[in-house]
Amino acid sequence: MKMMLRLIHCLVVTALVHSNLSAAPTGEKGEAKPDVTQLIEQLGNDEYLLRQRAESQLLERGAEVFAELQAAAKNADLEVATRAKYLLTQISIEWVHPNDPPAVRSIMSRYGELSLQLRLRKIRDLANLEDQEGFGALCRIARFDSSSGLVARYAALAVVDNGLLPTARVEAAVAMLREELGEDPDAPVSWIEVYADQLQSPKQIDRRWVTLIDQELALLTDNPGETSDFVTLALLQTFLELGDKLSDQEAILAGLQRRIEFSRGGEESANEGLIDAITWVVDRDQWEALRLLEEGYAPQMKASRRVLYHLALAREKEGLIDQAEEVAREAIALEDDDFYEHNECADLIASRGHHDWAEREWYAVVEAAKPVDIESLLARTSLAMYRLNDRLEHKAAADMLAEAIDAIEANPQVLQYYETQIYAKNKQRLLGYLEQARANRDFFLAAHFASLGEHEREREYLEKAFVREPANPDIIIAMYHSKDADEAHRKKTLARLQSVKSGLEKDINEFKRKVRRSSPELNRYLAHKYNHWAWLISNTEGDFDKAVQYSQQSLEFQPGSPSYLDTLGRCHYSAGNVEAALEAQREAVSQQPHLLVMQRQLQLFEDELQKREAGEAP
Repeated sequence: MKMMLRLIHCLVVTALVHSNLSAAPTGEKGEAKPDVTQLIEQLGNDEYLLRQRAESQLLERGAEVFAELQAAAKNADLEVATRAKYLLTQISIEWVHPNDPPAVRSIMSRYGELSLQLRLRKIRDLANLEDQEGFGALCRIARFDSSSGLVARYAALAVVDNGLLPTARVEAAVAMLREELGEDPDAPVSWIEVYADQLQSPKQIDRRWVTLIDQELALLTDNPGETSDFVTLALLQTFLELGDKLSDQEAILAGLQRRIEFSRGGEESANEGLIDAITWVVDRDQWEALRLLEEGYAPQMKASRRVLYHLALAREKEGLIDQAEEVAREAIALEDDDFYEHNECADLIASRGHHDWAEREWYAVVEAAKPVDIESLLARTSLAMYRLNDRLEHKAAADMLAEAIDAIEANPQVLQYYETQIYAKNKQRLLGYLEQARANRDFFLAAHFASLGEHEREREYLEKAFVREPANPDIIIAMYHSKDADEAHRKKTLARLQSVKSGLEKDINEFKRKVRRSSPELNRYLAHKYNHWAWLISNTEGDFDKAVQYSQQSLEFQPGSPSYLDTLGRCHYSAGNVEAALEAQREAVSQQPHLLVMQRQLQLFEDELQKREAGEAP
């Protein structure tokens, strides 16, 4: 009886299958060709035979139904989604086509067997081919690679990241894209479809880009595993670059708005988004877009000191000097007791050449914070070094530091705190900042007494500074040039010079072997050592040609650094090449126009050139 029931059940199922097939459309030869939507629905059918038959027929269709299966993999019916995902892994994709260029065939060989990491490398290799030869294969990956949603997206990005192509390349590139693209309306294939249309209408931006970006932003929120921050930002950046290329202010604003809104981590993150947007505008001189940004985000901009300073720097680059000063004054006028923020902003604008604006921020900390606070000590150190001592106000610089040092040393509990705690900003011990302040105080006092002609007192304080910072080149240089010194002082100074020089060379030789696989921090460290060696020798004695070489190497690691350019100027000068010295020094001064020490060195070089041109002996 049970056997009979099973037989009847199978006959019923078979009848159902034939019924579905008879209702399906037919192919060219009259054979039944079931509707894809119907087959996908049957993947979740309660009847096993129907599910298996649907799977089999979908597999027979192969790449033809790939897009539909990708959509089905997201179906609310778990059974449908699971089987669709399985089928995607079983469909055989022809990754290499007969008409592919040789380079593409080589790259795509056995692509389907590769790991995720190796597939990403292949995408990079395809993107690097000349004349967009890899477009076809990249479309293939974007359309058919189901190993990870990110792989397909990276492939699509590798296509659209090319931006607008030269007119001579458009027809061939679009033909290659069209040949590979199916009718998949979903990302990332839709990105390439819009890109192909954009290439054929290059004079105005296709507004569908905004829709695609918004869809990706929504996906990042709702299903973050299918995309990533990098992918979303890269797509957004492509759109912004198109806006810049065509000077489409409306498009630029739309892109920047989404870039700002992308920062969802609270007020600080939103401010970072604003700063990124301002930086993008400034780098491309899109000043009308800057004004649109100001109109749209005025309240947020006026509430952040850091954003205001970036806006001030932007206006200065645009040539609106008075407006730049006005915005900088708005920034300093913001009232709060966030001394860390004051110092951060001061360091930022000082690094951009505005020590005058930074001075106001440093004084704001000095006037409001307790002298024993670490932020007060840091502000005082910067003020003393970059403003007071720079103006040759050596005693005022020493006093600025002495007030904090004396207050710290007078309080045993505070002193212990400096000796044991770590600064959260960079995890360095607070004692290092205190010791630097002590060394600077003694160094500035030495300079003060040198200016009075009291050279014995000068050497007394230089000795104190040296004990605290024996590797500081400026201390050795001051000792070397101290007037009226006896032979014993000179011998001791030369020995110290040799010791510091040897120590720097040891560090350079030790770390330059690690540079290729190192972090940016290590590169900065090595540049610092090269610069110190060059500065020390060029201001004393030794191999001046090697000093030029070392200075140039420091700039290879930190291109355009004004302080390193200042060193290069001194090295060329010491080596006898005044013209080269002037070129480097003028560049340094252009970047740091408020540092008088750089201007004094520039004047020295200009005076020397005038002497030589006048026929005076060097």
